[in-house]
Amino acid sequence: MANYNKASLPKKLINETIDTKIAIEIESMRTITGTSSLNVLITEKWVDSRLSINDTYLKENNIKDLDLKAFREQLVDSSDIWNPYINFFQAFNVKQEQMFSSSVSVWLRPSDGTVVCGRKIQLDVPCDRELSLYPFELIICYIQLKSYGYSRKEISLNWTENTTLDEVITEHSILDNGVTLSDILIDVYIPHNEPETEVARLRIVLKHRLSRVFVNNIIPAALLVTLSWLGFWIKNESTSARASICLTTILSSLTLAISKQHISDIQLMQAMTAQGLYMWGCFVFIFLAAIEFAVVDYLSKVRYSSSKSKASLYRMSRKRLAVRVNCISRIIFPVSFVTFNILFFSFVLYYVLFQKDNMKSI
Repeated sequence: MANYNKASLPKKLINETIDTKIAIEIESMRTITGTSSLNVLITEKWVDSRLSINDTYLKENNIKDLDLKAFREQLVDSSDIWNPYINFFQAFNVKQEQMFSSSVSVWLRPSDGTVVCGRKIQLDVPCDRELSLYPFELIICYIQLKSYGYSRKEISLNWTENTTLDEVITEHSILDNGVTLSDILIDVYIPHNEPETEVARLRIVLKHRLSRVFVNNIIPAALLVTLSWLGFWIKNESTSARASICLTTILSSLTLAISKQHISDIQLMQAMTAQGLYMWGCFVFIFLAAIEFAVVDYLSKVRYSSSKSKASLYRMSRKRLAVRVNCISRIIFPVSFVTFNILFFSFVLYYVLFQKDNMKSI
C-alpha cells in the first residue's frame, strides 16, 4: 500500500476497461403517482489487482510461510482506495444511511484484490403509469446508476448474475397492499445526450391487485345492472315494485360511481380512469332501464274517450305495445351489456399488452 495511488485506475493495460458489477436489494417501496420512495442496499464490486497479495508483496514484507487465515476479507476505509464514483441518475431526495462505522461499507479480499462496496440509501425515483388505464395499467419505476467520475471507455457497468425478481425485491418490501410485483427488467444503455456515459438501468414493473378492484367495484356495478332488469319480468300494473327497483339501482349505482374513498391519490381522483368509465357505463344502462319503465308505464295507462269501443281498442293496442317493449328489453339490455363488457375489457387488454411490448422495446 506504500506505492498505492487511489487517484489512478486499477488497470494493467492502457485500453483496459474496469468491469464493475452492480447488485441492488430493495428493502421497502412505496409508490404514488409519478414517484416511488425506496430504501435500497446497493453493492458495487470490482477488482483492484494492486491490493492483492502477490509475490512482490510477499518479498517486500519478508513473508515466507503465508497464513491464509490472516488474509480473509476485511473491512477497509473507502477513502483509502480507488472507487468508480457510481451514483444514482435521475433520482432525487437521495439520503445515505449509516452502515457499521460509516455510511459506506467496503470489504477487501486480499487474495485477489476484489473490492465490494455496500451502501444503504433512501431515495425517490420516477415512475411511469397511464392514469387513464387505472387500475389495469402497469407502473414502471426506474432505478438508474452511472459513474460520475469516469467514462464508459474507462469503466463498464454490469448487473450481477443474480439480479432476479426474487433477489432484488419481495412482496413484503412493497408497503402498498393494492400493488403487487409483475417483473423486473435490467439493461445497460447509453444516453443520447451523454454518449460517453454508460447507465445501468433497473425497471421495476408493478401492477394492481385486480381482485380487490373487482370485488369492491366492478362486480357490484355489474350486479346492479342485472338487478335493474328484474322490472322487465314484473307485471306492468305493479308500478310501485318497478319504481322501487329503478330508484334503488340508480341511487346505488350513482353512489358507487362517484365514490373514490379507496383512492388517496389526488391525480387519480381528478383523472378519468378505465374503472370510472366502466362505472359510469353501468350507470347509463341502469338509467336506460328506468327510462324503459317510464315508457312502459305511460303506454299502460290510457285516458278514456267518449267512444267506449274506440277506447277499448286503443287501450288494448297500447298494452300490447307495452308488453312488446318489455319483451324486447329482456333481450336488448342483456345483449348490449355483454357487448359493452367484451368491448371494454378487450380494449383494456389490448392497451395493457401494448404497454408491455412497448416497455420491453425501450
